[in-house]
Amino acid sequence: MDEPVEMDTWKGVPVQNSAEWNAVFSHNPSKIRVGASCPLCGRIELFRWHDGGRGLWQWCNGCGTYEHSTAMPPVGWLPEVSVKPRQVTALPSSIVEALREVRFL
Repeated sequence: MDEPVEMDTWKGVPVQNSAEWNAVFSHNPSKIRVGASCPLCGRIELFRWHDGGRGLWQWCNGCGTYEHSTAMPPVGWLPEVSVKPRQVTALPSSIVEALREVRFL
């Protein structure tokens, strides 16, 4: 996989692509790695992270598009790896860093 995007290059989901973005993230709701193509760049680099509470991050490591929202983890949320990001913000950078440290990315 390619290097994740740099912290200053993250960008929100364009409004005109939000329906398609949400639809693709309905795949494999209990997994970190979505396993579907990004509707913006076409690369299979989509990931999600629930913080165990109500925080949800969804992003593409290919083009740097992301979304942060409040949502309960789906029933059966059992991530493939367990990580504790150092400094969680709305941007997924610290989550990506934590996943790289355990060699998930």
